[in-house]
Amino acid sequence: MVFCWVAALGLAAALVCCSDRAETESDAAQALTRSLRQLRLTVPSETPFVTVVTADKVDTLDPHNTESGGDVKALDQIYETLLRVDPTNADRLIPVLAESWAIAGNGLSIAFAIREGVVFHDGGELDGRAVKLSLDRLRGEVLDVPAAPYRGYFEFIDHIDADG
Repeated sequence: MVFCWVAALGLAAALVCCSDRAETESDAAQALTRSLRQLRLTVPSETPFVTVVTADKVDTLDPHNTESGGDVKALDQIYETLLRVDPTNADRLIPVLAESWAIAGNGLSIAFAIREGVVFHDGGELDGRAVKLSLDRLRGEVLDVPAAPYRGYFEFIDHIDADG
């Protein structure tokens, strides 16, 4: 699989969007391939591919190991979070991989109900253990991450439990 990271998103998109031939998904893919070839980019002939065109440099696809804006733009297309900030109200969180959450009366714990039916690229199911592993990795408890720029935001967490 080939990923082309170049600074020609506008040009490639314009070439595809303005083409009268892009009537179907197949035509659009062919038009994009032709446009990328005109830009002298390598396009695989038989293998399905994803081309991401961006003006930002992407150094890593490890979400725990970066705070670079270029990395984050790419990571937002690959990874999902438990919650997100509501785009219409920055004071509100909305559920994503967590269906719901409850904050204890004393404010010292949060319980997340994980959305069912979410699977990873390898077919493994998202569950509480996977979420715990990810948060433990971020906190440096397992599979230490060398940089982990956001680790400090999670230092106050005493422990994480998972029920499946």
